[in-house]
Amino acid sequence: MMISGIDWTAVRDSGFDDGAKAGQITSGSGGTITSAPQFLAFDHAVAGHGGITVAPATMKTSYIRFEQH
Repeated sequence: MMISGIDWTAVRDSGFDDGAKAGQITSGSGGTITSAPQFLAFDHAVAGHGGITVAPATMKTSYIRFEQH
């Protein structure tokens, strides 16, 4: 199981996988941080990098939690 997260502030978006920072965009580094409402999309891609496509496939999601701080 993987736990992913996003810490979104007025000047920075940081992405996390299993508690470790996976990437960051800041408004001062050429990125644009929006104040508009955001949405979350889940995508289950079935093709790999040069591998064989396994179909049918299933993605199981235990839960989704949103927090505001």
